[in-house]
Amino acid sequence: MVRVPAGTFWRGCNVEGGDYCEDDPDAHLALNVPYREHELSGFWIDKFEVTAEQYGECGQAGACSAPDGVPWSEVEPPAVTGLPVTGVTWSQADAYCVWRGKRLPTEAEWEKAARGTDGRRWPWGNEHPKCGQAHLLLGDDCPRERHPLPVDAFPDDLSPYGAVGMLGNVQEWVHDWRGKTYYANAPARDPQGPEMSDGYPDLKIVRGGYWDAYTLPGNTMTSLSLRRWGRLGVGTEGVTGFRCASSEGPP
Repeated sequence: MVRVPAGTFWRGCNVEGGDYCEDDPDAHLALNVPYREHELSGFWIDKFEVTAEQYGECGQAGACSAPDGVPWSEVEPPAVTGLPVTGVTWSQADAYCVWRGKRLPTEAEWEKAARGTDGRRWPWGNEHPKCGQAHLLLGDDCPRERHPLPVDAFPDDLSPYGAVGMLGNVQEWVHDWRGKTYYANAPARDPQGPEMSDGYPDLKIVRGGYWDAYTLPGNTMTSLSLRRWGRLGVGTEGVTGFRCASSEGPP
């Protein structure tokens, strides 16, 4: 895990900074409002996304169910080691973190861990990602590998606090229910998200981009302010994973 110290940070969608802030239900986006300062207590977050092997340890211990619902005795190990576990529902991700003595990060924690305190668009600053810097679709001139890769495959996708892969590879579940306007009036300190989802009863937030997200200069939809949602009981194979957080530090 890596440490994110207490203090203020800028979160949200900054139109003046070039962020994509349109609310587009067809793209499963959640309204990016507003760009404002918040204060968080210190916390820790996993350096990498949870791998299939790590999640399998929870399954073998009887504390987690398989992403596709089959008995663990029938689960085939991935052909490549170190891939992020995907296809897990929000509840499965939450159960894994609890088993590890951790929890899912709040949306505000995830965003601070990814972009730091100054409202930057990308983990490293405001410069558009280059080929090989993050696992996204970065245009025809960059190699395309349209599937998840090992969680440590892109060390330059590095947040100010040392978390790897928060921009690309797979998008990640967080604690919060979807709230389209929650952050407009959220507590300035340690916001926990709305008490329930608005619009639909079963929507949770996912954050970050993933391997099939286009990120082109002047037409980007994967800056760190972007918010998407997923259904509580639906796991998206190959697209959605997670990482855990802790208020107390590594267990």
